Amino acid sequence: MPNWTEHELHVVGKKADIDRFVRVGYRKRERELDFARLCPPRPGEVYQPDCGLVNIHCRTKTQAFFGMVTAWDYVPNFYEQLPTHWPDLAFGCAINAEMGDFGGVLMALDGEIVDLVREYGAKGYDRRKHAREVGRVMKRFTQFLTEGREWRVLAHDAWEHRSMPVDAHFDDDFSFYFTTREEMTAFRKRYRTFFPMRLVAGQWQRTR
Repeated sequence: MPNWTEHELHVVGKKADIDRFVRVGYRKRERELDFARLCPPRPGEVYQPDCGLVNIHCRTKTQAFFGMVTAWDYVPNFYEQLPTHWPDLAFGCAINAEMGDFGGVLMALDGEIVDLVREYGAKGYDRRKHAREVGRVMKRFTQFLTEGREWRVLAHDAWEHRSMPVDAHFDDDFSFYFTTREEMTAFRKRYRTFFPMRLVAGQWQRTR
């Protein structure tokens, strides 16, 4: 049995680009995300492993999520190529090794790739510094997800719905962010939700 590496991959962009990413890379029957189809390897390069085994997949019109595992490692050369092959999409991914020997986050935004996956036992590794770096990247990606989206609601078991035909971004806790109250209200009528909130003067406040 291999040691598994967990990935929580968020893909964000326009519906047509999300549709194409899912169509090209996600093999639904096998429940696999095909790295080589999404980002063909460069000459002489090999992805090891070449796909992720998907445990959770769900999406809205403007975002897709893949909770998946790979054997042994996290395939950094695949993530490096995402901005090249998918320049109109943004990516955020949390990486955690099953054995706790490495982990961190990756982000591809505005053509830039940031890889903060680190080996915890490596010489010179500074846990506090790493935590600060991860925090800054997560804050930046969260700001990107929520920009212009001042209405938020927490959805119950959202991953069970697979595809939700709404314009909404969502985070790792499955809080969904909307541009208007009307969109949030329509979502609440269709799905089980909790804690509707509105962003007021930079602070989230309970609303109806």
